[in-house]
Amino acid sequence: MAEPWLLGPYIGARVLELREMRGISRTSIAQRAGLTLQALADLEAGAVPDVPVSVLCALAHAFRVQPSTLLPERPTVRKRKAGTP
Repeated sequence: MAEPWLLGPYIGARVLELREMRGISRTSIAQRAGLTLQALADLEAGAVPDVPVSVLCALAHAFRVQPSTLLPERPTVRKRKAGTP
């Protein structure tokens, strides 16, 4: 399993989800984002541990969404009770 701070597997899953929801071929998204077909396949398969910002932005542009759409939502932070570690 990937380390929690590496977002590649999450981004890959979101790319696959968006691509399938919109009925867009892998070839089409790869071309629009300037990626090889193999690079996109590896990303969607969760085999890429981290994604450069430039690739994240290229994928967002290919889908016509904000880059944040491909990132996980910010987790909510709960305050600790006084006296707990």
